[in-house]
Amino acid sequence: MSDDREVPDVAGPVEYADAGNEFLRHALAVRGRAPERLILFPYPNTPPKLRQIAVPTFPDMLELWMSAGRIGRITDPQLSGRVFGRRLAKKIKGGGWHFRNLRRAWDAFVTMVDDCTPKHGEICNTDVANYYGSINLDLLEKQLRDLGCPPADVRTSMSIFENWQARDGLKGLPVALDSSSVLGTAFLRDVDVELERRCIIHGRWVDDIVMVGAARGACRAARDVVALTLATLGLTLSEQKTYFDSRSDGLARLRSKEISLIEAVGRMDSELEEELILDAFEEILAEGEAAEGRKTRWLLAALAHRGERYSLYRLATNPGVMNIDPAATGKFFKRFFRREDFTDHRIVPALCEVLITAAIERTHALHLHLMRALTTVQSLGTAEGAVFERHVFDVGRPMPVRCWALHAYAITPRWSARRIMDFAEAEADSRVRRAAVLTLKSRVSTRRLRPFLDHVDRMFPDIRITTAYVRRAA
Repeated sequence: MSDDREVPDVAGPVEYADAGNEFLRHALAVRGRAPERLILFPYPNTPPKLRQIAVPTFPDMLELWMSAGRIGRITDPQLSGRVFGRRLAKKIKGGGWHFRNLRRAWDAFVTMVDDCTPKHGEICNTDVANYYGSINLDLLEKQLRDLGCPPADVRTSMSIFENWQARDGLKGLPVALDSSSVLGTAFLRDVDVELERRCIIHGRWVDDIVMVGAARGACRAARDVVALTLATLGLTLSEQKTYFDSRSDGLARLRSKEISLIEAVGRMDSELEEELILDAFEEILAEGEAAEGRKTRWLLAALAHRGERYSLYRLATNPGVMNIDPAATGKFFKRFFRREDFTDHRIVPALCEVLITAAIERTHALHLHLMRALTTVQSLGTAEGAVFERHVFDVGRPMPVRCWALHAYAITPRWSARRIMDFAEAEADSRVRRAAVLTLKSRVSTRRLRPFLDHVDRMFPDIRITTAYVRRAA
């Protein structure tokens, strides 16, 4: 379960791993009970759209992850070799599981399409409309049982999803969970079977489907096969995202020609490569939030890898580009903040200017990832603490934003143990309370901390694993 996700937790699984057998006993004791509340967190998609990212508690996510691992061991071997996205790694030691390397899997996907498309052939790129949000749980459960998956694991997963649908507004499967990727990849197996039965060459990346043919008519016929098969699963083809292209244009939808050119130049001339990267960076700055996501992510990774400091302030003063993919933006700044030679004193104030802008649904994720990145800055002052404080005490902000604001606030001079203790006791949201208690770790003497943690255990037993973790670190 990677921490490099759209909505990371302030502590990840560390406090639960630290609890060891205590957590396992707790997990077994609550097994079968209704899951805790699911948070749906807005994350920018192609403007003006938003993705609703699922943010479960760690115990619920772990239960789904364990069930998905056992389900995936049954479904993955039954998938076509033309399915590339979110496949389980083949060599796994121990009882865990993980996906195959996504970069290598994507390169293999694109290479397969390239190799299988005739020189003057056509390519159809398509996907399923609102895929995860449209999956019918009854049909999914039947599909998994028909594939021979363990009934107990299938029912456990379905029960959690059913609770979240009835109580928390979830539609279909939760977005951005590894368990959903396993189930979603398996659910479209009938599409692969039908295309292969008709000898139609295709490749699939979860719900992104690419079909190749000698002519446009063959691709249209293949598209119709997919649409009819999807209908039997209660799904609909996305007409807005269905494209019929020549070979070169179809491949360009999978592999950017501009990025490929820059990478090719870099193998021969590093100075020219740097010039092309900076030119491309200026282009996305001019385009703002309308810039292409794939190109933006690649450029931020390339600039960070090269340590290109010119780009820092330019990006920090362009909220539109930062908001194309807030997680990629946060990762970019963290790479520089962690360097001992980072000295550009304009960056932190520029990011704080972004953080004090009015919070709207579309900027919550950007605020979260900027504060997460700022927790890696070696020295923050009272001015930054005041900015974080606004997010902490604003109950109108989503829980994940307030949690990361607490952790950024805790490394500034404005933080005080007494104030955090009072805040934790008064806070209504248990997950925000947990984040507040975590900020006390290794910062307060045992003599002062023990009475407070004992009080929290009595008043809020739901976070006892957290208080035990903080107590052991004192």
